[in-house]
Amino acid sequence: MKLIKIKPRLVDPRWMHPKRPVPVSTPVRVIKEPPTQSTQDTQDISFYFNLIAFLILAIGGFLLYKRLCNRETDEQDKQTRILTFNQYVQDNL
Repeated sequence: MKLIKIKPRLVDPRWMHPKRPVPVSTPVRVIKEPPTQSTQDTQDISFYFNLIAFLILAIGGFLLYKRLCNRETDEQDKQTRILTFNQYVQDNL
């Protein structure tokens, strides 16, 4: 039988002393400011878009309100149409 003279290690010594990161020198980027005119154009387009959306919502709300107000008359018109159609069918039989 051969005697092993290597002492076993339960923890890797590299784990205890990790390598220090090497600092990477990167060039500093200069950020240019965007021109103010394009920002103004974007705000103008946004204003018009919001105005159109508001008008669409306002028209839709108005139509729903009118439909609510005319609900009773529409129901009466539907009932009279049904009754007249029923009368027409009864007369032709």
